[in-house]
Amino acid sequence: MKRIFTTLVLIGLLTCSCGVLSTTGRNPDKDYRFNASRDCITLQHEVRGAWLTTVGGYDWPDKNDNANTQKQKLHGLIRKIREAGCNVVFFQVVSNMDAMYPSAILPWSHVITGTQGQDPGYDPLTEAINACREQGLEIHAWLNPLRAGNMAMERSPMHVVKEHPEWIQQYGSNYFLDPALPEVRQRLADIVTELMTRYPLDGIHMDDYFYPNGLQADEKQWNDSTSFALSGSGTDMEEWRYRNIDACVKAMYDAAHAAKPEALFGISPAGRLENTLKLYADPRRWVAQGTVDYLVPQIYWPHGHRTADFKLVLDSWKDIAGDVPLFCGLAAYRLGESGFESMEEFIRQVEDSRQASWSWGHVWFRTAFVLTNQFLPTLRDVIYQYGSLVPQMGHSTRNAPARPTVTLTGKQLQWAEVEGADGYAVYQLVRERTNSRDWTGQLVYQGPHITFEGSERNNYVVISYSGREKSDISEVIFIPTAR
Repeated sequence: MKRIFTTLVLIGLLTCSCGVLSTTGRNPDKDYRFNASRDCITLQHEVRGAWLTTVGGYDWPDKNDNANTQKQKLHGLIRKIREAGCNVVFFQVVSNMDAMYPSAILPWSHVITGTQGQDPGYDPLTEAINACREQGLEIHAWLNPLRAGNMAMERSPMHVVKEHPEWIQQYGSNYFLDPALPEVRQRLADIVTELMTRYPLDGIHMDDYFYPNGLQADEKQWNDSTSFALSGSGTDMEEWRYRNIDACVKAMYDAAHAAKPEALFGISPAGRLENTLKLYADPRRWVAQGTVDYLVPQIYWPHGHRTADFKLVLDSWKDIAGDVPLFCGLAAYRLGESGFESMEEFIRQVEDSRQASWSWGHVWFRTAFVLTNQFLPTLRDVIYQYGSLVPQMGHSTRNAPARPTVTLTGKQLQWAEVEGADGYAVYQLVRERTNSRDWTGQLVYQGPHITFEGSERNNYVVISYSGREKSDISEVIFIPTAR
């Protein structure tokens, strides 16, 4: 995957336009005007995501609410995520081999009604998708692979633990699907296919539930020696287990892209490589094998941490991710803890992310903590003061739309509708410093409208977009001082 650069290293897709025509003006405005003969424009696009957790009803839902209240609260949460400045929602739809949608493969999750397998009378995933579309957000279905729940959980007859006990391993007090089995990999692929063929999702997201943590030190509760004897010929058990996880990842990646080629398939591994390797999950292998579209390492430590300093961990991912886009998983839930006493730590982390050429954005864990009165104002007003489109990633099947032709009447910008465009984005140009030739576009409008009311002594450009594909920028429009 190639990145486009200007003289600055910024997040995501960077668009530089030098020598663009601008509206003529008189001398009183000359110091405010974009100079087409010498100046350069940079537009920044980054992923700004939030994990919306359903396991345990942590973010949503409350099983004691009726269906209408649950739907209203879900729409409200997603509206607030948008107001916080985010542009992607990772909605948890499979947590313990149960579902937040009507599945032919999985039973209904118990967190909706209190009883696994009980139909709540509506489709939470459809509600989440509709709410995201209303707010102009991407939505990715988030799955916990291999996790099958606590042994004490009351299970529907449809649950895999009851239907296929031969697929199940016990570790501690929890059940897991055994990734060594081809039937398990096919089940994961089938879930992805069901989701991607039935719903207009932007992608599939999985987090770090692979082999259980601690397995390398304690093999007694996990007996896969028979499977190893059947399929592990020519390698040792350690390498065999890595290959099993690789095969699960590939099965899900292939299923997602077979159903929808432009969909993204991404993984959120543990923040430190040595930690994810303990789960027999090696992101370097997925990058080399081409079975992942992005990575979201969970870098949940502060600057100055003795063994996991944020900046050092972030830097370690440069070579791990290679050309695969990386977003930093950030720990909103830790605000108030040691090292996270104030929002200043998160401001620093985002600044580090934006300075790292291999980082394309950030994802916050988790929604309820993002929306607190202590967190939200700084996120909205400081970190995400201006909006952002999602960068172009993956294997798009769309063509970039034509650039809009913009006219000015008084202070109103107007443009004709562009065929194939989903919407338009207006950027106000701001000098990076006094008398600089470099201008940065600050997103001041995103949506379907074809007019925008600007302000005097400001320069604007407009782009059209279709999915993640973006047009070239329009000519620069300068609004002169009223005479």
